[in-house]
Amino acid sequence: MTIRRRLQVGSLLFAVFCLLIVGKVCLDARYTEQALNELRLDAEIVRSAFDLQVLADQWLSDPQEGSLLQWNAKNATLAKLLRRISESGRTDSRSIDELHQDHSRIRTIFGDIVQIRQENEELSNPKMSRVEQDLKQMLNVKLQSMASKASNTYRASESAVLITIRRSVDALLVLLILMLLLIIGNWIQVHRAIIYPLGILAHGAEIIGSGNLDHTVDIESKDEVGKVASSFNQMAANLKKTISQVEQEIKERRQAQVALQEQAAELARSNADLEQFAYAASHDLQEPLRNISSCMQMLERWYRDSLGAEGKQLICYAVDSANRMKDLINDLLVYSRVGARVKEFRLTDTARVFDSAAANLRLAIIESGAMITRDDLPRILADDILLIQVFQNLLSNALKFRGRDDLQIHVSAKQRDSEWVFSVQDNGIGIEPEFFERIFSIFQRLHTRAEYPGTGIGLALTKRILDHHGGKIWVESEYGKGSTFFFTIPDRR
Repeated sequence: MTIRRRLQVGSLLFAVFCLLIVGKVCLDARYTEQALNELRLDAEIVRSAFDLQVLADQWLSDPQEGSLLQWNAKNATLAKLLRRISESGRTDSRSIDELHQDHSRIRTIFGDIVQIRQENEELSNPKMSRVEQDLKQMLNVKLQSMASKASNTYRASESAVLITIRRSVDALLVLLILMLLLIIGNWIQVHRAIIYPLGILAHGAEIIGSGNLDHTVDIESKDEVGKVASSFNQMAANLKKTISQVEQEIKERRQAQVALQEQAAELARSNADLEQFAYAASHDLQEPLRNISSCMQMLERWYRDSLGAEGKQLICYAVDSANRMKDLINDLLVYSRVGARVKEFRLTDTARVFDSAAANLRLAIIESGAMITRDDLPRILADDILLIQVFQNLLSNALKFRGRDDLQIHVSAKQRDSEWVFSVQDNGIGIEPEFFERIFSIFQRLHTRAEYPGTGIGLALTKRILDHHGGKIWVESEYGKGSTFFFTIPDRR
């Protein structure tokens, strides 16, 4: 049987005994109250019988009208008491009937005596006095007999009350002893099924906690505690296996960490070599481009008259291509430097950063007639030089892709959880939804160079800078109604 079922059975038996005790107490209280009521009624009958005898003697010795009225009132009271005791359904009906008979006889004899007294006073008949004496003697005998019987009835009721109380106490003691035995039995069951096994489990936990994972608890019961012991042993075995796996994993991670450190050192050397190569390649690539551009310009000046319109146009194309190639090389070099930049983040006032970016574009802002506003911007841990590039790229895009209406640009920031969310909003030409992701790829353009100049690397560079800061960037826009660029930077303070 499971512990739960044992506890349920024990609780049910306890509840049954409690109900039995409560029921027994209520029933005994009812019987005791009934016996006490009978006892009180018997006491009133005894008292009324003795009072009737006293009043009869008082009237017989001094026949006053007041004494006769008192006797009649007490006689009526006794008659009511006898009727009540008859209607109560008492088991001693014989004694009650004898009391009724004696009371009836007393009432008759006393009435005869009263009648004789009245006739005596009128006729003065001496023979009647002898009859009166006989009736008085009979009255005294009956009064004494009724008083004695009433006393006997009272004593019987008193004895019945005592017997009822004694039986109630005895039955209550038996039920309490049985309940005590039940409680002791339940405690023994709880100790054997729960407390003792839990002590074994606690001792086993201490042993395993000290490092002895080979220890097992020996509990073979089929109840819940037995299942807990089985699970405990299985947990110890799994823990031993897990610790072995963790130790092996730690060993492997240490080896991997050593290898990673070696790779990091190699990567640092490789990055240094790559940066040196990038500078060299930039210089080596830009030198031929400058030579080509210079030669083309010299050809145009020397042979301007000899070249036709088509030749001049070809020279312009060549010079423009060389210049654009130079811009692409410079932008690509800047893009590659972002990931290699190892400047430590410091507390940066983004309001001053934004103002610096706007100052760098002052001429373009004046030319476009743009209205630029900003909210209060926070102080964060960041690379201020790279953040200037971010704001400058976003402002430059807004200035470049403006619509016909007066250009309005607004910059704001708000804190969300553990990061700051910046927004740059404009009322320019907007972006179609299918290009929301494409615009952040390197060298991706949505318009021709004739429409809008540029290399198509600005937003890609911005995304790379924000990735370097642990943030992200996205755009929300409706074509023809402006755009809002959002970007986040973690709050590391």
